[in-house]
Amino acid sequence: MNAINEYARQVMDLIPSAHPDRDRIELDLRAHLEEAVAELDGSPRAAFERMGEPRAVALGYLEEIPVHYAGVGRRVVAFLLDVLAGFAVLGTVAAACLLLFGVFAVAEEATSTGPPETSLAFLVILGLGFGLGLAIMSICYFPLLEWRYGQTLGKYLTGIYVVGEDGLRPSLPATIVRRIPFFLEFFWIDALVAFFTERQQRAFDLVARTVVVDAGQQA
Repeated sequence: MNAINEYARQVMDLIPSAHPDRDRIELDLRAHLEEAVAELDGSPRAAFERMGEPRAVALGYLEEIPVHYAGVGRRVVAFLLDVLAGFAVLGTVAAACLLLFGVFAVAEEATSTGPPETSLAFLVILGLGFGLGLAIMSICYFPLLEWRYGQTLGKYLTGIYVVGEDGLRPSLPATIVRRIPFFLEFFWIDALVAFFTERQQRAFDLVARTVVVDAGQQA
């Protein structure tokens, strides 16, 4: 059964985490695997050969399910929610850092008659750490979450998610490529293309071969 579990894992790893029919697909897949193994005298290898490569199996399931592409409006709302969430987190962290600095400075002033050199150094370190954390979060937040889950917080709240044009879970390079306009700050130019494409893809969605779909309207 370990071989069956591994094969099923390989197939399901290609199915987007946010796909509304993911659980049903896994149950159906496992039922077919067990049936094939039973018919082939308990040989998992023969069953896998009958089923086909994991990618082909995943595509076979997804091709049977109609998709609805997410509108530009919902995608903009999702992005704004992500921005607001980011400001909330960063604001909380900044306030905590300033509070910590204040406590540190008061404690140092109470125990020293000299200038608060240590607390100033601490403030510089906090500032550098905060800036580094902001840069890392800005760069990694969208690509990593879209690669791993297909969704950021904003996309989750608006019921949309990112997939490859073939419907499979997007690769990490693809999710990085589709964020390039944000890194280079020409997002709005890139976004205008979505109004003129059949699947409402931004210019760099076309380059990355990704689409954004509705998580709640799939049959």
